[in-house]
Amino acid sequence: MYCTGYTSLIANGKINTAKDFLKVCLRQFGVLVDYRDEPLSADIPTKLKVSDFYEKQCKKAEEKLISLVHRNSREWEDAYKQAINEAATAYDTAQAKEKNEKYLLAELQRKIALWECSESFKNIKDFALEQLRISEPEDDSSFEAKLKKLESITWKQYAAEQIADAQHEVDYRREKLEEEKGRKAEQQEFLDRFLKEIESVEE
Repeated sequence: MYCTGYTSLIANGKINTAKDFLKVCLRQFGVLVDYRDEPLSADIPTKLKVSDFYEKQCKKAEEKLISLVHRNSREWEDAYKQAINEAATAYDTAQAKEKNEKYLLAELQRKIALWECSESFKNIKDFALEQLRISEPEDDSSFEAKLKKLESITWKQYAAEQIADAQHEVDYRREKLEEEKGRKAEQQEFLDRFLKEIESVEE
């Protein structure tokens, strides 16, 4: 007997009723997408649960917001100074990386251009040179912009922006959690109807 992943359960004796085979086939559909890593022989659930990933992400965002709201002036001043120092370090690192990459690209281009290869390999040489020509080092402008922005505001403005960003993250995570709850409710309704209807299938 040629078997698919699904009918192999019939061949090895783990499934012998039409109803159970229909339950296994349900795994191919979105209602059980969260159980795709479970073995086909595992029982399908009758009650679907909201993934704890969304609840954990929501809780994490809320805890961060609470922490930021309760910071005092001294803590915000220190955080602001640290953010500037980190941005300056990141910018210096990006500048050095860009400089090194420019030098390396130029050197590789020079050396390959000087390569006196046979006609058989000229297409490889040309391709290599073209790849080097169209390549660009990592742009450090985003690091520079971030540093300049931080240096142009006060620690109070920095604090307000951080809290606003944290509140936005909380709102986003809560929205995603509600969307997940809505999906699960729809999937549960589909699953309930499916399990009810297959009761009419002959054993």
